[in-house]
Amino acid sequence: GEEDPHGRPVEDLWSFHHWTLQDNVAAPHQWQEMLSFKRRRGWPDDHPTWLREALGQWVVTDDDLVFQYAKYRDNEGSVTWHPKKTAENPCGLPPEMGPWRLVFGLDLGFQDPTALVVVAYSETHKEFRHVYDFKSPHMVIDDVVTLINETIATYGRPDAIYAATGNLGKMIVESLRQTHGMDITAASKTDKNDHIELLNSEFKMGRAKVIQGTDLEDQLNSVSWDLSLGARHELARTGRLREDKAIPNDLTDAFMYAFRGCYHHYARAPVATVQKGSIEWHL
Repeated sequence: GEEDPHGRPVEDLWSFHHWTLQDNVAAPHQWQEMLSFKRRRGWPDDHPTWLREALGQWVVTDDDLVFQYAKYRDNEGSVTWHPKKTAENPCGLPPEMGPWRLVFGLDLGFQDPTALVVVAYSETHKEFRHVYDFKSPHMVIDDVVTLINETIATYGRPDAIYAATGNLGKMIVESLRQTHGMDITAASKTDKNDHIELLNSEFKMGRAKVIQGTDLEDQLNSVSWDLSLGARHELARTGRLREDKAIPNDLTDAFMYAFRGCYHHYARAPVATVQKGSIEWHL
């Protein structure tokens, strides 16, 4: 069976429980209403919403996901890439598409993990690429400083570091600025849904590339909209979906912060130079 990192069987650590809507004897009308709703909609027995809402099964579809990465990932090279790292090119970025510029995204937490994502955008191609991601819980300010400095030492100095300043983030960012001399730009969460739409547009256009097999990719494939009844009421009131808070999104948030600092839209193809001494040079 499945084991935890210490070799202990998972079933010895957790007990698993499962109920369907039919099991809710305190409100038996809900099961009948759901059956009626299923008939009116013509849902088959394996319809994702039926499985999730009525039978209590964990089901995720592309339409439920916040990010459209999964929609395009099977098209090789559309939203994925494989870095070829060397001592001279630690990011593994294709030099023929350079110059490349780095941007860091930082999502600060303590009980929740602190996450760092490094991206690079091209000055000559309308494209940006995920380079590195890291996350860990219980990080204090000195740990964050060490993480940033080690990342710079490995991959290079970024043009900018973007971090959210909600909750304790503002205090931490000010400490990083004043005490440790780090230039960090605040990234507001108030327009998050707008940036989700912009990032999804980048995936659709093939301008955003993510390294496969990384923790960031896992979150892009799992962060889902909250489709609970309460969230649907909020959608009707505000016109906006919200993310399911039960699913980790620290890396995807950091990825979006870094995306805000990318200027690949202004990329310009390199101007061909004339070789000195050639016929063209004399003309």
